[in-house]
Amino acid sequence: MNKHRGAEVCAPFRLAPWFSERPWGRRDLRPWYDSTGTDAPVGEAWLTGPESVIETGAMKGETLAAAVREKGGGRVMYAASMAEAVERLVEDARPGEMILTLGAGSVSQAGPMLLDALRSCADGER
Repeated sequence: MNKHRGAEVCAPFRLAPWFSERPWGRRDLRPWYDSTGTDAPVGEAWLTGPESVIETGAMKGETLAAAVREKGGGRVMYAASMAEAVERLVEDARPGEMILTLGAGSVSQAGPMLLDALRSCADGER
């Protein structure tokens, strides 16, 4: 493993996608993926969540969250719902921190939900 600014760098590595079957999906996702491991239509290919597994390199087989925790990024979490994520962030957020949300679809609701929850806490509702 290489060192970069005093930290271990375990890259490059590739994440194994987790394919979500959907009736409106496609059976062939080439040129992106040679195989989906299923004959069912696939509507989504995820590289996040608990199924996010490192496919290559020194950390092969570990989940991305476990690898980040192991290498010093201890504040990594997975939440099964937007409401759970907001609740956990409100409990953990500290003044001056930046919270970045990434994703697709309803993740655009996370920022406003979090701000409302944080304002409620500041107003003493929590």
